[in-house]
Amino acid sequence: APEFIYTAAPEFNLALSALRDSEGMVNYGLWVESIDPYPASNYTILYSVQFNGSNEIVVDILGAQAPNLPQGGPSKAQAFVDLGRLAPGSYALKLNLGNTLHSEGILYLSGMQNTLQIPDAKGIVITNSVLLNIPDHMVWGIVENPGEPSKDAAEHCILDLKAASLEHGLSAGFYGDFTMSGVGTAFPNARIEPAVPYIFFVRRLQAAADTAGIKNILKNYRSPQQAHPLKVHCYSTLGTL
Repeated sequence: APEFIYTAAPEFNLALSALRDSEGMVNYGLWVESIDPYPASNYTILYSVQFNGSNEIVVDILGAQAPNLPQGGPSKAQAFVDLGRLAPGSYALKLNLGNTLHSEGILYLSGMQNTLQIPDAKGIVITNSVLLNIPDHMVWGIVENPGEPSKDAAEHCILDLKAASLEHGLSAGFYGDFTMSGVGTAFPNARIEPAVPYIFFVRRLQAAADTAGIKNILKNYRSPQQAHPLKVHCYSTLGTL
C-alpha cells in the first residue's frame, strides 16, 4: 500500500482538560481550539465522541462551523470535547480529523494527575498533555471589572473573598479552568475568560460549610441595590456559586 506523508501545517491546538457541572462533578475532555482565527468570535468546532467497549474512545473533529448570526471580531473557533465522567484508568484514544488524518494515543486518569499521550499527532498541536485535578474545598472565579466605576467594588470584593478563605497552596500546573504559574499566579482558561477586564482568584476553603460565607459575599456584590453591581463568575469543587 502507498505510504502517505502528512506535511501540511497543523489546524488545531488540543489540551487535556476538565469541566465541572453546576454540582461540582467532573467531566474529562479535550479543549480544542483552531490555530488560525475565523471572521467572528462565535464560530464553533463540530465533533463527535464514540465509545468502543469500556476502554476505547474515538473522537472525530469535523471542523469549524460558521454561526447563523456572526458576532464579535475575528477569533479562534473553540470547543470542549466532552468525554463524560470517566473512571480512573487507561483508555485508548483515537483522534480523527475529517476522513484523512488519524492519530492514536493513550489517556491515563488517576486520582491527582492525568496525562494524554499522542506520540504521532497529525494536524494537531498538543498544548497541554498533563491535567492536575483540583483538590477538594477549592473555590475560583472571575470578578469582571470593565471600567473605572466598578474598580473599587471589584477590588473590595476580592478582599472580602480573601478574608473568608485561605491561600490556595496549589503547585504549578494546568487545572482545567486555570493554569497556576510557578510563582503562584493563576490564569483562567480561555473557556471561562471574559472579553472585558477582570480579576481572577483561586482560594481554599477550610471546610465545605464555608461556601455559605462566600455565597453571602457574592450576593452582596451582585445585588442590583449596589451602586455598581458586579458580574462575578464563581466555581468550586462543590458546584457553581
